Amino acid sequence: MGGAPGLVLANPPFNLDAKTRQLAVAQGGRRPLLPEIWLQKTLALFGRQQPLALFAPYGLRLNQTQTSARWQKFVRGVYPPIASIVALPKNVYPDILFHSEILLFNLRGLNAHYFVGE
Repeated sequence: MGGAPGLVLANPPFNLDAKTRQLAVAQGGRRPLLPEIWLQKTLALFGRQQPLALFAPYGLRLNQTQTSARWQKFVRGVYPPIASIVALPKNVYPDILFHSEILLFNLRGLNAHYFVGE
């Protein structure tokens, strides 16, 4: 037994309570995004080659400036390349409207982009 799993499925929380915010700031800086902290922890535990499906808000990869630390981590290869994106409708969950997607890392043979239907 032991070794890396075949695939990590990560559905981190998007919201921060006061205690979680304090821990997240210590880990991720002044504007922490929990899905990014989950991504960093997964890479730290299993390495950059680990297959990973990460549920995340669009803001993890979009709405950044060229000088944003998060943008730079994607551009400079700190984070592995995104193999595929699964776009989720804003109303994927009842009574919740939130932009989200699933980012797939280190998985081969996938289309670049999928849309989840009803």
